[in-house]
Amino acid sequence: LVVAFFSSTMMELDTGVNASGQRERELSRMERIGAHSHIRGLGLDDALEASEKAQGLVGQAKARKAAGLIVRMIKEGKIAGRAVLIAGQPGTGKTAIAMGMSQSLGDDTPFTKLTGSELFSLEMSKTEALTQALRRSIGVRIKEETEILEGEVVEIQIDKPLGTSESKTAKLTLKTTDMETVYDLGSKMIESMSKEKV
Repeated sequence: LVVAFFSSTMMELDTGVNASGQRERELSRMERIGAHSHIRGLGLDDALEASEKAQGLVGQAKARKAAGLIVRMIKEGKIAGRAVLIAGQPGTGKTAIAMGMSQSLGDDTPFTKLTGSELFSLEMSKTEALTQALRRSIGVRIKEETEILEGEVVEIQIDKPLGTSESKTAKLTLKTTDMETVYDLGSKMIESMSKEKV
C-alpha cells in the first residue's frame, strides 16, 4: 500500500539575466500530493455499475463493484464493527480502491489505512500495531440535547450556607403563558445568572 504525504514546498526558478546583467530568480509554490489524492470515489452509478473512467479510477470494474457493495452495506449498518482486508499482488489497485471506498463513505465514517511496513516493524509487535489501528478506527458521535425555557422570571431564591464551604443552591420561579414552574439551579447556572444580572 502507498502512504500519501501532503506538503507544499517552494521551488526556485531561474528566469534568466535581467538588463543589469544579474540573474533573476523567482519563487513559485509547488504542491506535492500523494499518488491517490486524485481519487474522489469508486465511479459507480446507483446500480453499482462501474464507468470506464470516473472519479479518478480507471478499470478494475469487478473490484470496484465489489467495493461498492461493501460501501452500501457499511452505509446501511449491516457490517458495522468489522474490518475489510483487500489483498493482492503489488500494483493491482488495492490502495486506489480503498481510497475510493473512503471517499464514498465520507468524513463521518472512520477510515484507517495500514501499510505492511507499519505492521511488520521492529519497534512494536504485530498485535500492538493492529490494536492501535483498530483504536484509530473507532468513531464516536456525541449528541448533546439542550432544553430552552422561555418565560418571565418571577422569583430567584439563592441559599448559601453560612460558615461552610458548601456550594450555593437556588430556586428559580419561571412563568410562561401556560404555567408557572420552580426549577433548582446548579452553581454554574447561578454564576451565569448573576453575571447577566437577572
